[in-house]
Amino acid sequence: MLRPCLTLLALATVVAASLTSAAACPAPPNDDPKYRCTKYDHMMQHVAPQPMPQRYVRARPLYLPRRLTAAAAMRVLVRSRWIVEGAAGGLPALRLLDGADVPEALSTTDANVIVRAVTWQAGHFRVELNGASYQLERCRDARRRATACLTPFLVGPTP
Repeated sequence: MLRPCLTLLALATVVAASLTSAAACPAPPNDDPKYRCTKYDHMMQHVAPQPMPQRYVRARPLYLPRRLTAAAAMRVLVRSRWIVEGAAGGLPALRLLDGADVPEALSTTDANVIVRAVTWQAGHFRVELNGASYQLERCRDARRRATACLTPFLVGPTP
């Protein structure tokens, strides 16, 4: 009779302990930074910021149509391999990943980056990558072929 009571008491203790330690961060009422959840910050890898490359060019040429939806822009981004223009093997190519559909097997030779957001702003698709903003636009590669590029997002007229 005593053994089932001890088992029940041990189970209740384990359940109570796991409920308090696994409580998730509450949902913030808005995007106010003072409500930012810092519970899991100790688990994040902190990488020193690196200089933002001037332009990423799609490795294989692709004609980018003038009228493009956000879904089509996301398909162009994630189905492409992006290389730094003018880099002589120093920087790895980018392989962009849709946060809603990250594959189990990732590239080991390219830098895998999750696309945080794709929004239409100032006449271009704005792409958020690791805290940096790029815009998806038509351009020409080093061999003068029409392709797609990711350039730093500039608000206002370009020089």
